Amino acid sequence: MTKYASKSWVLGLLSLPCLMLTGTAHAFVAPATPVQGFTSKSGVTIGIRTLRPDLIEASAESFHSLADGGEAQVKSDRHSGAPRLISGTLLYAAAADLADGEAAFVALAQQYVASHEADLGISFTDLRLNKNATMIAPDAQFISFKVQRGGLEIQDASIDFRFKGGKLVQIANRSYGEAVIEANGSAVDTQAVAQEALASSSIAKARDVYRVTQVTGGYQLVRVAEYNSLTADQKLFKVQVEVQSGKIFEVRPTEFHFDGIASGDVYPRTYYQQESQDLPYSDLSITAGTAKIVTNAKGEFSGVPSGTSPSTASFVGPYVKVVPANGTPVALTPAQGLAQWSLNFHKSSRETINADRAMAQSMTFYHLNLEIQHARKFISNRWFDQRLTANVNLSQTCNAYWNGSSVNLFSAGGGCANTALIADVFYHEWGHGLHANTSGIDDGAYSEGFSDTCALLMTHGHEVGPGFRTPSGAPVRDLETLKVYPDDADLEIHAQGLIIAGAFWDLFKSLKTTYGETKAADVLSNFTLKMISTTHHYTDTYDAIVLIDSPKGKLTETSPNFCAINAAFARHGLAEVDTARCNGPVNKT
Repeated sequence: MTKYASKSWVLGLLSLPCLMLTGTAHAFVAPATPVQGFTSKSGVTIGIRTLRPDLIEASAESFHSLADGGEAQVKSDRHSGAPRLISGTLLYAAAADLADGEAAFVALAQQYVASHEADLGISFTDLRLNKNATMIAPDAQFISFKVQRGGLEIQDASIDFRFKGGKLVQIANRSYGEAVIEANGSAVDTQAVAQEALASSSIAKARDVYRVTQVTGGYQLVRVAEYNSLTADQKLFKVQVEVQSGKIFEVRPTEFHFDGIASGDVYPRTYYQQESQDLPYSDLSITAGTAKIVTNAKGEFSGVPSGTSPSTASFVGPYVKVVPANGTPVALTPAQGLAQWSLNFHKSSRETINADRAMAQSMTFYHLNLEIQHARKFISNRWFDQRLTANVNLSQTCNAYWNGSSVNLFSAGGGCANTALIADVFYHEWGHGLHANTSGIDDGAYSEGFSDTCALLMTHGHEVGPGFRTPSGAPVRDLETLKVYPDDADLEIHAQGLIIAGAFWDLFKSLKTTYGETKAADVLSNFTLKMISTTHHYTDTYDAIVLIDSPKGKLTETSPNFCAINAAFARHGLAEVDTARCNGPVNKT
């Protein structure tokens, strides 16, 4: 295994952020590693254990061979000295043709690894393509691999290849090829430990994986056994137990919470200080006799057989299915005019409380489809073709969450509106779903910030969830709130997520000055929705976005948006100010 020379050392950041919306975050010390998270009633810490390597510029001579005949700029891991970010002309003579699709880019990525096994510390046979995170588009092509050692997946590891015009121009190397495997000890009953941790009502073994931990002078692979643990209140957690020591390594929730709520009809955004509008339902499944029909983006449909009438029993379509936990499913009543059928839902025909429950279904279906169609303009993802379940009117208040397969929205009460009456809620929870189904949620604060940014892409506003609190109408968060890395990296994860969400908000404001609001949102959407495929922590995002925006993958050339990107991310501590290419100081107040 290759060892890397390192001239200076600092303690890297390992954080276990709070993912719960209720309760208080407590500082604590988990086995061997200082972290921060939410402590359950049983005293077990719940949250994602996150490793964010600190990168430094490496001398060109240190990794000269990585250029493969071209030019390379390298950022190395301050703690181990391993190359983490490699940029430049990396396969000088080789290029893939877009027409050849994914396979051509995968082959080039494997070719690079096979030629640089000594530098990277891994073999191309240890790579497993992450199809969910692969993205082939005209302006950028991303290929992502999971990494294993001895046939066992390293959960924290990945290696991501970024192409422009078919040429390999950047590699984000989180393969941890330099990590050593923990020495064997006496094995323990890991299932008993996991069972006791949360007093599980049922528990099942999922898999064994390696996790990466920081040790003196480098990194270590710790083997853990992972269990699916269902608690008495029907909450599902993934519990990881160290095979050798028997210590709890991580208790990961499967619900990612949004701290906001709303109520309404099809409001353009929120029930709060807005009137409902008659807006079309796209991608709605309709039955007419034996015919199965789906509406288009304008809500239009055709193909109703003679002698039949169209109807819907609930809000369901190829991409979204709304399931009401309280209140009956909304059925749209058909009416036939002189020229066409109409299927309409009117809240005014229902008494107030039932109207809110019914309109929660309407809002959810409309806005989730709207977001999916918006995302399809910029990326293709296998997850988009799966029907997403949205559970509404759940008998809880002041919350909403993503649980790994569905979005879940709460009823009104406790000083909060019905979550399904504020579009920001759907946009945010859908963002968790996209994150989970691309690079995977390995950084809870990043996922919260990314999901807030998904709301920004649709609303173009800095307040997240206006109308969440009743009767004040206060939002959940404000992206104008300045948070800076690394000063605010130990905050509760929603507050910490404002580091990256705030950077995107600042970038949006700058782009809006240049392009106007609509195009600025599209430019930001292109950056945001594409970079999520090969970024795993919010500290990774700047380099990926600069690459997406770069002209023909030449990172040394200044794109029209470079200085706006640099200034926005530098303000939040996620980039160094590029004084050589951009003028003016960065305002961090």
